[in-house]
Amino acid sequence: ALIGQSGHGKSTLTASLAQHGLSLLSDDALIVTPPPKATVKAVYPGLRLMPDSLQALYPDTVTTTPMAEYSPKRRLPVDATGDPGAHPLRLMIFLDPPNAEEKIALRPMSQAEACMGLIANSFALDPTDRPRAARRLAQASALAAAVPAFALSYPRRYECLPAVTETILQTLDTVSTAQPREAATMATDP
Repeated sequence: ALIGQSGHGKSTLTASLAQHGLSLLSDDALIVTPPPKATVKAVYPGLRLMPDSLQALYPDTVTTTPMAEYSPKRRLPVDATGDPGAHPLRLMIFLDPPNAEEKIALRPMSQAEACMGLIANSFALDPTDRPRAARRLAQASALAAAVPAFALSYPRRYECLPAVTETILQTLDTVSTAQPREAATMATDP
């Protein structure tokens, strides 16, 4: 799961990972089931990219449709023939802004950092509902304890995407000891 604020490159990175063989489940939102299973399910399949990302990742003509009248993003067709059910969540990557060194930096996150990152990037219908907020915090804490989380910073240049993608794939291979690399890539917005 790629997690981060709007404009941090989740959709572009998701498209790059999909081009490297990972299944695309969802772009923008997903439903997370907390441990012991720790699974994700797409809210709706789709991929939406800005025009420059479309040109960089899909230089050949690709049929797109407008995402919404308020956004220049374009919706790409996505193969929705895969399993629409729940998929194991094996890795969470929180996207940080580029660092001053303009290098790819991937660092393990503490459980507390991952928990707060999940809270910051999740949707709460009524954040003032204390019992529900307590459950949300407990679920985020359990998820942060069960699923490896990393913070990723990288230069937002298209020529860097292959190296960033390879870094993510290597990390996925490292944390996925018992399961093959068929995991989906997903992005979430706060």
